[in-house]
Amino acid sequence: MAATNAVITEILHPEIICSTISAHSFDLTLYVSENLCYFTGHFQEFPILPGVVQLSWAVHYAREFLRLTAPVMNVERLKFTCPIQPNTQILLHIDFDIEKNSANFCFHSPQQLSPRQQLIYSQGRLIYAQADQ
Repeated sequence: MAATNAVITEILHPEIICSTISAHSFDLTLYVSENLCYFTGHFQEFPILPGVVQLSWAVHYAREFLRLTAPVMNVERLKFTCPIQPNTQILLHIDFDIEKNSANFCFHSPQQLSPRQQLIYSQGRLIYAQADQ
């Protein structure tokens, strides 16, 4: 029997469909595929994206698109209000406040529920270490 050198690659991040980036904020349209490793076992009958993954993505994309490389010291106002299921398109908005050294993030649906209301999956504020810490 021939040996196989199969490489298993875990998919850790969603596909970026579209992006709008400015100096202190950005918007990403993301496709959350069922093939992401986080859905395995979380939960079999009703798979949802773990909250800790959403938080990790906010930190990751803030680092990538806003160059926020300081450590996150605290997370404030963290709310998970609606589960994100596989094969869902979502929007991520992050806005960096220079004076407060913090970044507000929000994962929400691209569709409006009404003219003044969006479906929000999760949101919070990342507090970064000061430059001299």
